[in-house]
Amino acid sequence: MRRIGREAAALVAVLVVAAVAAEFAHLFREALFAVVEFLYGQKNATDGIKAANRIVPFVTIAAGVFLARLLNLRAQRRHAGHVGLQTVGNSARGEEPAVSLPGTLTRSLATLIACMPGTSLGRESAILEAGGAIGAFFGRFVPGGAPAVTSAGVAATFAAAYHAPFGAVAYVGGHLGVSRDRRSISYALIGSLFADWISVEHLGGHPIFPGHSGTVGSMVVLGLIAFVPAVVGARLFVQFREFLPTWGVVKDHPRVTLSVAVLVSASTVAIAPLSAGNGMEALRHIAVRGSIVAAMSLAIGKLLAVSATLTAKAPGGVFTPTLAVCAGWVLATYVGLEALGVHLPGNHWDGILIGMAAGLTVGLHAPVLASVVVAEMSGQMGLIPFTAVAAFLAHRTMHAVDVFEEKRRIPVPHEQHDEDA
Repeated sequence: MRRIGREAAALVAVLVVAAVAAEFAHLFREALFAVVEFLYGQKNATDGIKAANRIVPFVTIAAGVFLARLLNLRAQRRHAGHVGLQTVGNSARGEEPAVSLPGTLTRSLATLIACMPGTSLGRESAILEAGGAIGAFFGRFVPGGAPAVTSAGVAATFAAAYHAPFGAVAYVGGHLGVSRDRRSISYALIGSLFADWISVEHLGGHPIFPGHSGTVGSMVVLGLIAFVPAVVGARLFVQFREFLPTWGVVKDHPRVTLSVAVLVSASTVAIAPLSAGNGMEALRHIAVRGSIVAAMSLAIGKLLAVSATLTAKAPGGVFTPTLAVCAGWVLATYVGLEALGVHLPGNHWDGILIGMAAGLTVGLHAPVLASVVVAEMSGQMGLIPFTAVAAFLAHRTMHAVDVFEEKRRIPVPHEQHDEDA
């Protein structure tokens, strides 16, 4: 009876955390949309910046990145070792140091401020970290339940942010290292499904992307063509953001690095508005109509802008930017082939969906997540056979590349990072 009582209390805590997490994710997005609309006259950052005087986004993005950096450094100083995705993982596994709720909320505020003017940066990492910290806080009131409730908090915010409850469980299992803990995985599934239900039924949640519209044959052809550029784009993005902070000139000249990073972050968005935001608006744009300008804005502009923003120490994630960068590389390949006279079957977007699954596998080292999350985000679970094959092939390809690089003593990034969300 005592065990039943503990599990009942833990289940109540999971449901409470899921509801709070879903509302937090909703309010976070709405706050961003409100500021973007105030600055540029419409909620869509890419369209708003395109129509605005480019000085406005340049100045506001630069200011937002600077302020976000200060808040992030403050959180890391006052709560050293207790903030970030890695510490959320510690709490989910019942390890120390545990995540700090005040410190995490400060980092979330920093991400919010950085993203408000349309900065090229993934915003969902702040939501996921906050969900984990909220779960850890409520879990303390449940005997032995803190780790599992923490996992449920992360899964709930992931499901609310991406409309992907099963992808949320895959993310928690892989990135938090709790895949073998049946209790944590069970609670994560319950929390993600409940948060997704709240989001859809009460907060206006809906699939993130348009679905595919082609035949099986056309999707296979487009997917095969998309594979290489998606993998290459994701790999370049990973290596750029991993190795840029390790360069000697970056370490030796921090003030110059900060100034250059902010300049690149702000000017890239001002010049190429489709690189603005976390990438969702741009992806919806190219789903309807793609061009070489749109492709390069994502493939190159997004890669540079996000890497620069992270180098400036503004806290944020790379989940959605990775999808956007991969989509840009795939779209550029399609447009280039058609310019050469090659006829491609179906709709470009069908192949881009498959390419994003391959790229996400490379960018986050998460083949299971990539197999399901793109299908969920498009609201078409029937896409999973295509995305799963793409994710598996990308995973095996990167394994072979890593073996090759390790033999030649080339550093290969494998660590978990706070921006892997």
